[in-house]
Amino acid sequence: MHLPGFLSVQFFNENDHLYFGIGVFHFNHPKVAFYTGDKTSILNTKYALNAGVTLNTSEVNKLIFYADYFRQGKNEQFLGGATYNTEIFRRYSDNKTVSFDMGAYYRWNDALIPTLRLDMYDVSGGISYDINVSSLKTASQWRGGFEFSLIYRTKLNSRSALENKVLCPTF
Repeated sequence: MHLPGFLSVQFFNENDHLYFGIGVFHFNHPKVAFYTGDKTSILNTKYALNAGVTLNTSEVNKLIFYADYFRQGKNEQFLGGATYNTEIFRRYSDNKTVSFDMGAYYRWNDALIPTLRLDMYDVSGGISYDINVSSLKTASQWRGGFEFSLIYRTKLNSRSALENKVLCPTF
């Protein structure tokens, strides 16, 4: 079970902002198995913290700082980094943009991750490369792996048209 929390805080001006969130997963310690009849394992509660800051450097450019922390049982992971975003085009009729991001992240004691991303209105495409910097770098010879992403953003509207109306009882 997943119980996320999210809070967004605005500061400086209407474009610069700070956000943070917290998520809790598997708080009821579910039992899982790969196949029916296999021995089950109990999942530990997983905690996730997320924070970021977006700072405008001009009308069309911004710096984005980001950090994630996860902990589940004895395992933990920290990821942090920054990207530079530049707006290429803005469609003023609906305030949607085309922009380009480049930056890098660091997964603590594991990998350096340079990234590139193109945002076009509601769709984003990105490429990143995990460069292994952990103790496995001897075996991997500093090689990592490419990762590609394709993202579609939409606003989900689950509210019913009847939700805000007063329903009268019928007898």
